Amino acid sequence: MEHDEEKSPLDSKLTWPYLIQDIMDEVWLNKSSLIVVVVITLFSVITVSILPLFESFWDIPYAVGILIFLGLFTIIPVMIFYIIIFLRVREKVTQRSK
Repeated sequence: MEHDEEKSPLDSKLTWPYLIQDIMDEVWLNKSSLIVVVVITLFSVITVSILPLFESFWDIPYAVGILIFLGLFTIIPVMIFYIIIFLRVREKVTQRSK
């Protein structure tokens, strides 16, 4: 049996494990960034969860604005982290295809 040097039809189906491995590698390499994101997110979630329980907090004129501002810190760091991971993985995939 001869071995064809053409790409087999299975090659395109087997690329997703490599993509998952690339994502896991980038997350593993960015452990410190992940720790910072988790700490900021936990701090924001705990703060936003506890502040409304105090009666005196609602006496502050911009209480809802403060909750929204702190709530954004649960979303923004996570989104930035995922965008950075996505861009690095995309760069790896384009380098691999060249």
